Order: sequence, then structure tokens, then C-alpha cells
Amino acid sequence: MGKQLLREPEIFPSKEVLKNVLGNVHGVLEELETQLTQDEFALTFDWHYYNDGKSWLCKVSHKKKTVFWLSIWDGYFKTSFFLFSARF
Repeated sequence: MGKQLLREPEIFPSKEVLKNVLGNVHGVLEELETQLTQDEFALTFDWHYYNDGKSWLCKVSHKKKTVFWLSIWDGYFKTSFFLFSARF
């Protein structure tokens, strides 16, 4: 299992930083963001440093609804979806 990166609060995960840490995989992340931010999906990518996990995470959302979280690891990125069902 890899090691989670982007652990320093003062280093924002800019395109340059992401390209440095992801290497060849950066193109895949860039294409994912390009596709998902188009009008068809209209998702937003918003990076924040979270003290509880001591790392930068990207919240990908549609309007106010979180669709998934994105984290950067050594050689890859990971998406996390939290699914639930509500009973009324």
C-alpha cells in the first residue's frame, strides 16, 4: 500500500505540485477534472487542508452536495465515495 502525500499545510496542491508528486498519473487526474467540470456534470474541485487527517483533500461536489473526495498517494490518486440510503 502506498503512502498518502500532500501532508504540509503551507504547500497548496497547485497544478505544478500535483504534477511533481503524481508524475505520469497527473495526466489522468487532469483529464478527470476536465471532463467533470464541463457543463454536462458541472462538478467543482475544491482543495482544503484538513487537520484531523493532516493532509490536503479535494472535495468534488455538485452545487452543495459532495460527490466524492480525492486524495493523493505515492504514484496514484484515490477517490472515496460515501453512499447511504435514507428511509422515511
